[in-house]
Amino acid sequence: DFNQTLRGIFEPQETGAHSFYVELCDSASPANCSTSTTKPFTVTSCSGTPVLVVLPDSNTAAFDFVSGNFCKGFWPDAQQTPSTNFLNQFEFLYWDAATSYSDVSDMTALSVLSTFDGNMGFEGEEVALRLIGEPFLEEELHAAFDSKLYLDVNNQAQLTLNQPHYTTQSLPFPLNFDYGSASFPQPAAILPANGGVSLASWDNNQSALVAYHANSQKRIFLPFSTSALPSAQRQTLIQNTINWMAPQ
Repeated sequence: DFNQTLRGIFEPQETGAHSFYVELCDSASPANCSTSTTKPFTVTSCSGTPVLVVLPDSNTAAFDFVSGNFCKGFWPDAQQTPSTNFLNQFEFLYWDAATSYSDVSDMTALSVLSTFDGNMGFEGEEVALRLIGEPFLEEELHAAFDSKLYLDVNNQAQLTLNQPHYTTQSLPFPLNFDYGSASFPQPAAILPANGGVSLASWDNNQSALVAYHANSQKRIFLPFSTSALPSAQRQTLIQNTINWMAPQ
């Protein structure tokens, strides 16, 4: 079956450079094997708080700016679901779904994330739309889909602060989103739900940023791509968000 996804866990016991490859053989014809290319990786020592950043691609450099006493782990493919055992190695996660979350209907992804005890932040235009009708949206992200946001004639949108919050400090509100040639999907307008609080709104007063904090559990949902912000503002927003989600 060429549509199967195979997963495995490799746990090196020493720091330094490592590599691995995968060999698959036909059980009916053991000599008929296929071998993958060798994949290198490096294990380093880290004593900070472990945070997992899930990315839509392998561009881990997009989070190089994140500073603090964190041990950053990367899962460079938001369309494949980390296992529960893998997730539980981290205290919290930031899931960057970028401009698409087409595989959010994968029930494995939702069930695995629902069992994660750590704090979670989600970013992406399509997340709320794809999760319509799924309990995960209200129960875990504490939000509900309202509508797609219509950009102005210059493919721009503006974000206004509703109330001060740790994640929005040092940001020059209103924030201006520039979607350029509209290669990005339209951002979403959302509604706070199940105890969620609206921190900021689009210029049509529809909510654009929802946070939740109760019983030591923190969630934050950004229904847009931070890539549409100026670089310095994107970095400040993400750094604030990661700092806020870190267990105290």
